[in-house]
Amino acid sequence: MKKVIISENYEPIRNLLGQIITEMGCEVHPYGDGSEAFEDYLRDDTHMMILSGRLFPLMTMDIICRVREKDPDFPIIVISGGYSDSGLHYDDIEYLESGSDRNLKYISKPFGNDEIRNAVSEMLDK
Repeated sequence: MKKVIISENYEPIRNLLGQIITEMGCEVHPYGDGSEAFEDYLRDDTHMMILSGRLFPLMTMDIICRVREKDPDFPIIVISGGYSDSGLHYDDIEYLESGSDRNLKYISKPFGNDEIRNAVSEMLDK
């Protein structure tokens, strides 16, 4: 069973993502902050992370950089309402949307359930 870490500070979205991904047959580890999610990533065999654009105390881009230091090919999905609604800066959004990191996918809010399913399937199949 594939392990997916979800770090989303807004509980209803975290629960929805967890439900969608559990229905896909994955083991979900949900967290409300980035530090706990990153600690779990370091502890255990994780196959993918889904991160909110607005995480504290460890910020989203900090988590991405730390994960990339350990594993440049680790799949990450970032879900955000854009730079005005998150802890992300305009340059961060540009980078996430650029597609320059083939193992990083950006999804903007609002999102559809099928969009999440397709993104998770795509990233786990790499």
